Amino acid sequence: GGAKSGHGRHRSLLVMASPETQWSWIETPPWDWKVPPGAAYEWFVARPIAIVLIIILALIVRWSIARAIDRIVRRASEGSVPAVLARTKAGEVLADLRPGAAIRRRERATTMGLVLKSMASGLVMAIAAIMILAEVGVEVAPILTGAGVVGVALAFGAQNFVKDFLAGINTHFARHKFAN
Repeated sequence: GGAKSGHGRHRSLLVMASPETQWSWIETPPWDWKVPPGAAYEWFVARPIAIVLIIILALIVRWSIARAIDRIVRRASEGSVPAVLARTKAGEVLADLRPGAAIRRRERATTMGLVLKSMASGLVMAIAAIMILAEVGVEVAPILTGAGVVGVALAFGAQNFVKDFLAGINTHFARHKFAN
């Protein structure tokens, strides 16, 4: 039935479809599956292949960066001083470290390696994700703009951190210099 009109009550409307249009919704779905002839190949072959290639390339780049970082960490944890530094005062300080320094150096190098690998992985995957979004047809300019704004905000926020970090390194080397 019909709805009664009154204060605070809803009205319902019942529409009777003609026999010709009653079942037409089954023959034509509410979504549009009509793909233009040239776009079918692009959407179902070219873009998926491009996305898979982006993912494979990102994984290869990530693996190669991680391998390079592992090599650097291995050299740093062994305590090898580069030839350029070996002939300087800093090279003498680095070569003549106290007992237990090798263990601490190895731990620091491993920690820094893990941090660098995480940062590199995040950066490579973020770039790959943006490239995939662009391939699908998403407008990436606002995403890149937002990333730029966040980067500037982090840079301003990290100023004190970098200042404290450099002061700590300076203090560390000053202690080492006067301890000898």
